[in-house]
Amino acid sequence: PMNVVTSEASGLPQFAKGAVHPNDVALVIIDMTPLFYSNLSIWGCAGGISESNMNQAWPQILKLADAVRDFTGRNDSVFLTEYIPAESPLAAPGVFRYYYAPGNDFGGSIAGMHKKGYSDAEIDYLL
Repeated sequence: PMNVVTSEASGLPQFAKGAVHPNDVALVIIDMTPLFYSNLSIWGCAGGISESNMNQAWPQILKLADAVRDFTGRNDSVFLTEYIPAESPLAAPGVFRYYYAPGNDFGGSIAGMHKKGYSDAEIDYLL
């Protein structure tokens, strides 16, 4: 754990670059979708969240999110991003075109998930 010192003058947490004001704090939580841990997913874990690394990480991430909201006093200080796969390998931008190419795509694009037999409802859940 980080040792945080409180500034005597402001009462705010003090780091090497100065005090941290609640208005200047945001937490971005990236791609916390079932696609990366569900047993339904090609990228998930056979045992689902309970058998994946997410089982230990998710409660800690929620505690961190609660702490950030408590510190800032704002619900808009915590952001969850969404993984949005390409519709098809050809629609993928930049390096993702290679990532989703037919020889490499094991079902990560929407078309790849359909090819693997996922229903629209399953894809909606995973994403």
